[in-house]
Amino acid sequence: MSTRVVQTRRKVRTRTTADAVVGGVIGPLDTPEVLLLGLPDDTGRLRVAGRTGPLTLPARRELGTLPMPPQRTHPWPERIPASRFGQLPGDLVDYTPTEPLLVVEVDTDTCFDQNRWRHPTAFKRVRAELDPLDLSPPRSDDE
Repeated sequence: MSTRVVQTRRKVRTRTTADAVVGGVIGPLDTPEVLLLGLPDDTGRLRVAGRTGPLTLPARRELGTLPMPPQRTHPWPERIPASRFGQLPGDLVDYTPTEPLLVVEVDTDTCFDQNRWRHPTAFKRVRAELDPLDLSPPRSDDE
């Protein structure tokens, strides 16, 4: 009688939290459905870094009074390529730009490359004690 050993492989995703600047929303400003997130690059310019998944109703209400329309020229284009959010290239995402002053904490997996999260993040909380200038440029997995 022979014994056969079967190896199984498991994919384990590590989760972490990160802080990011809200640079825009999908949906109305007063009840945003999704947050578009930015991180500063080495020059301090805010770059598109990802998005949240759909916000819960309590989160929409909490955030509804915080995002403001831009007061100056916004650093992002009017429509953002879907590839910046880990989606198939070709589509453009319509969004409402916001004044990039609001910092939020998000729950993310560790798939961060080319200075963006490849998967949607989950909104955790507002970081009112942080200023966007407090954030440092991210380090990608490919660095």
